[in-house]
Amino acid sequence: MKYCFVKEGAVVRGPSPRGSLKHPNISISTNTTDAELKNIGWLPFVEVNPNYNGKTQVRSTPVRVITEDSVTDTSTVRNKTSQELNDDLESILKLHLNSNPFFKAFAKVAASEWGMTDAQFKSAIKGQM
Repeated sequence: MKYCFVKEGAVVRGPSPRGSLKHPNISISTNTTDAELKNIGWLPFVEVNPNYNGKTQVRSTPVRVITEDSVTDTSTVRNKTSQELNDDLESILKLHLNSNPFFKAFAKVAASEWGMTDAQFKSAIKGQM
């Protein structure tokens, strides 16, 4: 478990693993209870970090809530917008077309052979991704 050192309502240190906790005036050991840690400012750290699919979803920056008993960082997950999905595909397409001379040449030839503009060809490729 991790802990945060809270002073005057703000996290000063942490989150830190239990074995690395320090206090200038008190010795902290593995036998120190959570209640004793709380009395000297070390609160348990809770992380609410839902699973998500990075291809289709976005995880938010955690929101931190400090209570008298714990410090909790909570992230949320939302589906990517159609614009974000399109931007992702565009980035992948640009990366491969711009970094690989073969793909770049193939795209130009294929677009020309099939009577398409570069934009139409890219759109057709994105539709298959």
